[in-house]
Amino acid sequence: MSISLMVSGGLWGLISCHGYGSGMRVALPVRELCRGLGSIASSNIEKLLYASRIQARKPLSNAPPKTSPSAYIASSSSDLLNMFAADFGFLVIRGEARTIGKLFAYSECIALLQFIRRRALTSIFSSHAIKRDCGLITNVIAGMLIIPLAMSGTDFLVFFRKSRRKEINWAGNPHEKLIRPGASYLEPRSSFKRWSEKVQGTSREWTEDQGYTLR
Repeated sequence: MSISLMVSGGLWGLISCHGYGSGMRVALPVRELCRGLGSIASSNIEKLLYASRIQARKPLSNAPPKTSPSAYIASSSSDLLNMFAADFGFLVIRGEARTIGKLFAYSECIALLQFIRRRALTSIFSSHAIKRDCGLITNVIAGMLIIPLAMSGTDFLVFFRKSRRKEINWAGNPHEKLIRPGASYLEPRSSFKRWSEKVQGTSREWTEDQGYTLR
């Protein structure tokens, strides 16, 4: 049995209930109760996400009305890094790059800036796995968020995140798929014992709120 968590018309998450042995039948009143709890949880998740979006925009709304974007960015490096949960960044305007935060991995930063300039992006782009998504070899930086500031793609904000080792726990090994002889479809795994997978070369994923904060 599963309980869907729906947020903004899409599937945000799923509560999956597994039965072992001979299984059991869940009575209709209990199923309806679970459905109601799922609806309440979905509503609360949507409220929390909305509140986090408002919180993310507060530093920008507190900026003096006559302050130019470049001047605000220069004087609010720590606020911006906290807002986007980034380790470092650049503001690039008219060919000049201004650092946001403390510079690290200089060679990788320069290579990424050259890559971004060649792409001349006109829409927001994010990646938490640069090697996979962009074909670039980096050792320290694994994630970047690019926010264009001009339709030409020459002016932009870019935020970087360091690589981190991540461990993912699965209910069973997802790579072990059972296909019986003569069958053309997959069957459930026989074991849902916790299986850990270690992932390297990625950063924390960028959230939708972070990608749309400056819009």
